[in-house]
Amino acid sequence: MLPYGWNFRSMKSDDLDDVLEIINEHDEDDFEDARESYDQYGLTDQYVFTYEDNIMGVTGFRYEPDTDNTYWLSWTYLTKEQRGQQMGTRMIEELFEILKKEKARKIFVSTSDYIDPEEGSIYKTAVSLYRTMGFKEEIIHRDFYEPGESELIFGNYLQPRYPQKRHKPEKRGVVLDDLYKIDETDDLYAIEWEFIGKKVFSENDINMLLDKAKGMNARSVLMAFPSNVHKVNDPLRTCGFQPLGMLEDFYQDDLHKIHFRYDFK
Repeated sequence: MLPYGWNFRSMKSDDLDDVLEIINEHDEDDFEDARESYDQYGLTDQYVFTYEDNIMGVTGFRYEPDTDNTYWLSWTYLTKEQRGQQMGTRMIEELFEILKKEKARKIFVSTSDYIDPEEGSIYKTAVSLYRTMGFKEEIIHRDFYEPGESELIFGNYLQPRYPQKRHKPEKRGVVLDDLYKIDETDDLYAIEWEFIGKKVFSENDINMLLDKAKGMNARSVLMAFPSNVHKVNDPLRTCGFQPLGMLEDFYQDDLHKIHFRYDFK
């Protein structure tokens, strides 16, 4: 039960100005990205944490399509006066109760190791909160947002893990589509792909997209595949992609998401 005067409720459109103000006092770039995110994806599964009807915190989640109840933690912030008061823990606990009712299996969160010249590591408190709530670091994308600023991805199980029989190798073919710029970066791109037919893309298919990325002044190109899509490994490595690690049980138990990266010299 929450302390007297506190409430955790669904976000409404009338809350947006106050929500964005809380995010902006933490980081201006996050403010812009959050505003675009709310515009694009809406307010479903987004929540506010209030004290006497004043918004003191914001959080939420987004479902990851084509997975067995995998979710991503949305923008999660408290007002400055509430930080360090254990209210972040209470807010996430309330969110987890909702997720468990949704039968969420696992949740991931992405954050940064950015160090502000004046304020220091601005996400240090958030990372500490995530660890307290059971999140474990799974992947570090070095120099992700810009040189010197990495992306950290943490995962947390919300249900008991049920090991499966080893997943059979994927037999469907894989076709590359096109490049897209990764949100919150200026020069990182990813390659979209889809299951079609029975053949996997060729080295020539990859190199054509790498040439296109180079022409767009890309710094790096990322790709990610389910762990049972073994036949992509050879063309990726031949073309210079390096495995970065995996998000464990991302799609379902024992079916992981393997990340690959190509860096332009």
